[in-house]
Amino acid sequence: MWARESRQVLEEGHPARLRVVIELLKGPTSAQELIERVEESSIGKLYHHLKELTADLVVVQPRRGVYEIAPAAVVPLLAALSLSTELNGQASASGSSPEP
Repeated sequence: MWARESRQVLEEGHPARLRVVIELLKGPTSAQELIERVEESSIGKLYHHLKELTADLVVVQPRRGVYEIAPAAVVPLLAALSLSTELNGQASASGSSPEP
């Protein structure tokens, strides 16, 4: 189950949502810190991404105003990011795009 959600975050996700995930993989972070780190244009858009990630059970809110990756989603997200990076590197080397 987690592998599918993790892959969806990477494949179908908005670039800002992916940046949120990458920042949260570094550890629990406040919404204010996230808006600065992901360079989102508004707090409303950031909360929209957090709401979607929370609904997908990828992100949890352990306390008010603080977000983190759900413990069960960490390994699948890291694996999906690693695979995505590897596939993009291979595509760049060969001059083609990776297969979906």
